[in-house]
Amino acid sequence: MASCFLYKRREFITLLGGAAATREFEILRMILEARTTDEIASAFHVSRKTVANYHYNIKSKLGVSSDIELLYYGLQHGVITPIAPLRLDLEK
Repeated sequence: MASCFLYKRREFITLLGGAAATREFEILRMILEARTTDEIASAFHVSRKTVANYHYNIKSKLGVSSDIELLYYGLQHGVITPIAPLRLDLEK
């Protein structure tokens, strides 16, 4: 699993591009883990505004416009995985 995560990390860093790509990936991962802006800002020793700018730039680079699309993208591309298997059949 770790090697798969590292591969995905490299793939996303390449996709995000630029000097800030590694930090963008880590911020993306924290966003997808439902961390708050304050938690992310504290972890990276930056302002809330800086986190908001990263968030906006990540969505722009990945071609998504909402956090739901960002979550879906992260799930599709293996940045995060659900804790339990998703069950889509609602019939009992």
